[in-house]
Amino acid sequence: MSSRSGLAEDLLTQLRSLIGKPCWAFYAGESTGPDVIFDFGRKIPRTVPLLNRHLTEEQRYYEGEVSLYITCAWRLDSESEVICGSTDSAAEDGPMVRGLRALVGRTVESTEIVTPGFDLTLRFNGNLALKIFSDQTNLEDEYDNYSVHLKKHKIYIVGVRGRIRCELPSEVRSA
Repeated sequence: MSSRSGLAEDLLTQLRSLIGKPCWAFYAGESTGPDVIFDFGRKIPRTVPLLNRHLTEEQRYYEGEVSLYITCAWRLDSESEVICGSTDSAAEDGPMVRGLRALVGRTVESTEIVTPGFDLTLRFNGNLALKIFSDQTNLEDEYDNYSVHLKKHKIYIVGVRGRIRCELPSEVRSA
């Protein structure tokens, strides 16, 4: 088992690996509520295609080389305005979904972490910033803030109060 500082360094390395990778898909809407998932990098064929008719064909047949799953408060900003955030309506054509479309096709230019909570900012070309606020602090509930999924390798999770853990995807565990 890695120490907290070792896991933090591993997480930072994985987040830096997003630099230069395009965001080609996001999953948000009424079925996900304030939670959102982003796919970055290469498109990896899914073992089993998704059947959700609300997804694009790419989303049904491919997943990202790296996925970012956000379950805490977040906000998307431009240089001059707040575009959308986790408290906006998640209706299929509501402000959240419309705003997140601005990230599709954009490339990550930088990543910034603020400790001790591991708040994360991803800066994209076109002066857009996705800001993730690790607001989960209740030790009894132990809700996660966000996770970075490296397909078929590891999942780095920023949990309650900025606690980091690493898990193996079920596909790797059962192999």
